[in-house]
Amino acid sequence: SSGINAEYVQMKCDAIIDNIKEAEEDFKQVEKQLMHAFTELNKRIYEHDMCVIEKTSHVEVTLQTVHDAEDLVTVLKVKVDDSRRALQMLRLQLREEKKEKAETEQVGVQIVVRELEDVLIRDVGNKITDDGRWPLIIDETGQASIFIRYSDSNYLNAVNPSN
Repeated sequence: SSGINAEYVQMKCDAIIDNIKEAEEDFKQVEKQLMHAFTELNKRIYEHDMCVIEKTSHVEVTLQTVHDAEDLVTVLKVKVDDSRRALQMLRLQLREEKKEKAETEQVGVQIVVRELEDVLIRDVGNKITDDGRWPLIIDETGQASIFIRYSDSNYLNAVNPSN
């Protein structure tokens, strides 16, 4: 029964990993579209500014194209946020499945440095907020310490007491 359950959890993890890969591709594509839209917006602003400086009769048209480009950027920002949120939730789901997969009951979550922003800073899934306690990070590599230092957050860095 334990082996079947472990296989089932592994299959769920594999499916989530596939979904994460798809969500990452979607996020990259939408983010690329947003960057392109920003570039186009800047071009339209420049064209409008040139029409204003040269006092041409196309000022209304260029102004409308600027507004259209701004609208597109706004829509794409929402899409990027939605895509990022979906990706974060899938990563949270994977972390929870991996925790379930571990047969021993352990307190806390073991993550890689790339997941620190989602887990610690953004608190995806409100795990830290719901728990009510301050997070404790045990960082054997020193990379988490560097990330936290530059993420504009308050932290206490305890080192080896023999130093």
